[in-house]
Amino acid sequence: MTTKEKLTEMMAYKLRTQGYYATGIREILSETDVPKGSLYHHFPLGKVDLACAALTRSDDKMIEKFRASMKGKGAMEALASIVEVTKNELLASDFQEGCPIATVALEVSHSEIELSKLTATIYERWENGLTDFLTRRKVPDPRLLAASFLMQLEGAIILSKVHRNLYYFDLLIQNIHNLAKHE
Repeated sequence: MTTKEKLTEMMAYKLRTQGYYATGIREILSETDVPKGSLYHHFPLGKVDLACAALTRSDDKMIEKFRASMKGKGAMEALASIVEVTKNELLASDFQEGCPIATVALEVSHSEIELSKLTATIYERWENGLTDFLTRRKVPDPRLLAASFLMQLEGAIILSKVHRNLYYFDLLIQNIHNLAKHE
């Protein structure tokens, strides 16, 4: 793994587990054993630059996982698959890791314009990708379903993490099954 990749992966992990403001550059450098000069060589704007790279990497990884889980499935089965992947990751982390996009978006919406714009762009990408998928599956109101699903998925992540149980993911799966009955 390159120095840049080490820094990016560590920052992505820290964003998932503790958020943007709770993560310091010294902490990243200490845990990666990378000198400060190397960080600024790869990320000239420092923490904001590194966070943008980490969010972009997290976005790419999530889309890759979701696409793989959705492949060859019908609309509702694919949405349920995304929920299962997300639920299993939260459980595997013992409820420590949440969605890095949501964590950062909530923290920086009024303070770090570059990060705020990036999180909005990522959410738009997710919604557009789901809308395209649902359109190809001929689901009525695909944009509405995509937006509704993302809201519920992010809510399930937050509430399950806070309560340290998977009840909200189970509710979301139940909701998807109810929608499938009306399809």
